[in-house]
Amino acid sequence: MNRWIKLMLFASLIVSAFAPFAVAQNIRTVNDDKHEWTWQWRENNVSLELKMRGKVEFNDDYTDVVSISPGGSLRIKDERGGKTRRVEITPSGDGGLNRTYSVNGETRPFDTEAREYLARFLNEATQQAGLDAGPRARKILSRRGASGLLDETSKLNSDYVKRIYFQELIKSGSLDAQNARRMIDQVAREVTSDYEKAQTLIRLAESSLDKASWSAAYIEATRSITSDYERKRTLSALLSKGNLSREELGLAIKATSEITSDYEKAETLIKLSQGPNDKSDWSADYLEAARSITSDYEKARVLMTLLNKGNLSSEELLLAVKSATGISSDYEKARVLVKVINASAGDEAVRKAVTDAARAMSSDHERERVMRAASR
Repeated sequence: MNRWIKLMLFASLIVSAFAPFAVAQNIRTVNDDKHEWTWQWRENNVSLELKMRGKVEFNDDYTDVVSISPGGSLRIKDERGGKTRRVEITPSGDGGLNRTYSVNGETRPFDTEAREYLARFLNEATQQAGLDAGPRARKILSRRGASGLLDETSKLNSDYVKRIYFQELIKSGSLDAQNARRMIDQVAREVTSDYEKAQTLIRLAESSLDKASWSAAYIEATRSITSDYERKRTLSALLSKGNLSREELGLAIKATSEITSDYEKAETLIKLSQGPNDKSDWSADYLEAARSITSDYEKARVLMTLLNKGNLSSEELLLAVKSATGISSDYEKARVLVKVINASAGDEAVRKAVTDAARAMSSDHERERVMRAASR
């Protein structure tokens, strides 16, 4: 057998073997200029497509279409289970709707079977693709309240669609403390995408809702975010608001300590230090978190930011020295130790700790720079 043919057959076998494990394609496209909305789903031997043009109105439970604007349409193509089903709905001249339904190319009456099929398909489209997501969420909210909308959100399969529903709830202003905590818990447990999770929580942090009752739950939810960048972004959104309790600040620093990227960890700690919260509540935890940073530059940057705030206690300055001893770069270490001395107001315990740390430095220049500062 020709070698090329053998290779093609082998490739075909590989593709066939892995076909059952193919990643699903869930594609939504929107063209606002043409008032078009398209959803395509591809997975294994299933191919679903929904195209809408113009303004399409649905009944309250999204099992049927009630109206379509002139020139508009709704078209469905469903290929699965060895069958191809098609539905087309367009406006009629008398204000009603024209409906067609076919199976494997054979036109069938739009009877009970067709209506039940349409209801099932629209249910899939609402859960998978976010069909009419914003209006649907608002309808549910007006009929069933915040709790009912959260119940419905749990049934959705798409993280993107869940975010739309959550954000409609936040915008509504109808969240009370109990449902805010419930929503945060759902975001942490049910949303797998770090981006969608972060977007939802940030929207909550930026809202005018009273944060006192749910800040701790929010911070805990950030720990379910594995992306260092998204966790930093989510924590920073809440930290920028300030006025967190001592317990909440401790939780925020703990969540920050778990960030593996030195840069993202440093950025989050610096954001925390720039907030209006009384630093006496969190400086010790902050300095302990700084010790977990391995980058000399980032660790020094975090320590310098706190030292620039001033008014640190002797114990906090000693912790800063302890963190600085873990810096390998003599230049970065010297920068921090000189700043500690300048902030110590002649405290002898701090001066001794600084000089002991300086003696371990290999650079004569940097060691002398610290010693001169300590002797003044």
